[in-house]
Amino acid sequence: MRERVRRSLGLTSLIGIINTVSHHHYIDVLGHFDLGTIGSYAKFAYTLPPGHVFQNKLTDVTGYYELSATQSAIDSTVQQFLNPDVGASATQTAVALGRKLHKKFRLPPSHVTLTVLNGNGVAGSAGNASYELGQKGYHVVLPASGQTANAPNWNYFRSKVYYDPSRAANGKASGRQIAKLVGSADVGAMPSNLHKLCNGALECLVVGSTFHGQLAPVVIPPTPVRHPPEVRTDPGLTQSTLAGLKKRMPFRLQLPTRVERSSYLDTCCGDRPVRVYRLGGSPTVRLTFKTGSQEYWGIQETKWTGAPVLSDRSLTQRVGGRRYDLYYNGSHLHMVVLRSGGASYWVVNTLLDSLSNETMLAIARGLRPMTR
Repeated sequence: MRERVRRSLGLTSLIGIINTVSHHHYIDVLGHFDLGTIGSYAKFAYTLPPGHVFQNKLTDVTGYYELSATQSAIDSTVQQFLNPDVGASATQTAVALGRKLHKKFRLPPSHVTLTVLNGNGVAGSAGNASYELGQKGYHVVLPASGQTANAPNWNYFRSKVYYDPSRAANGKASGRQIAKLVGSADVGAMPSNLHKLCNGALECLVVGSTFHGQLAPVVIPPTPVRHPPEVRTDPGLTQSTLAGLKKRMPFRLQLPTRVERSSYLDTCCGDRPVRVYRLGGSPTVRLTFKTGSQEYWGIQETKWTGAPVLSDRSLTQRVGGRRYDLYYNGSHLHMVVLRSGGASYWVVNTLLDSLSNETMLAIARGLRPMTR
């Protein structure tokens, strides 16, 4: 959706942007749109961060013509959908590379003072948020001198969590935790016009139109466990095939020295395991592998480094002096892209992301430049 909005921005396409946001996020907005609301929708869609792609899979599915799943599996999948772990890619990468996870210190809720203000004009919004956060253990502080818990205006679209800038060390981290509970909230330093109203609280929450009276449930993501990569060293599997192509390519090919343990080039039913074609106007080589469980994954090598799909990376890592862009689907590593010598080399997981994160990284790290 983010890429669609970026391509669509313009004075004549604002209604299309609103329709795009409404369709993807199931927002039902009644009444008349003013320019401020339209601008809020456009800014929201335009500034969506890259790399946060999630695919929730329903497990324990049985049946053939009619499928069914256990209620516990359905409930678990729904909770994952409603509460995605946006930090999963960094955590999973650290574990897969054998790096130590560093836990950040955060103040417990009982040590965080918080004032809640109404920024959307809906009666009871601030009161509901105050009560809910109080139940989570936060120390709620009322506005000074008996003032009403209203923000300076009611034009807040997304909720805002402001922290006292003089206590930013603890305020930023605590603000992010509150933003996760509220949902659709931005974190920033407290503006001067709110200092007095927020009565010395460390955090000042202004609930916007995206707050609907309930906090998100606290979901503690499971700590990932590192497993050995399921690979075998087999440079000969593709060496002769790629050797016959390297003179035709305007860039240096990379030889896969490691592949998934049960995989071989897919030659079934007359399929070509290696394809040469143009991608984005650039010559490209595609290797297709089939696993022992009849799933397919691939390696793509191309001079085209500006493919649109490459703009949504989750994070970038440097390992052994080489740069790898990582593309996660939730906690599963879907694609690893090595950038070298003005070309890009993609290791693409199966449709169901069946290759483990460790396996994907091991395959990518096993790519070796071939002689020209």
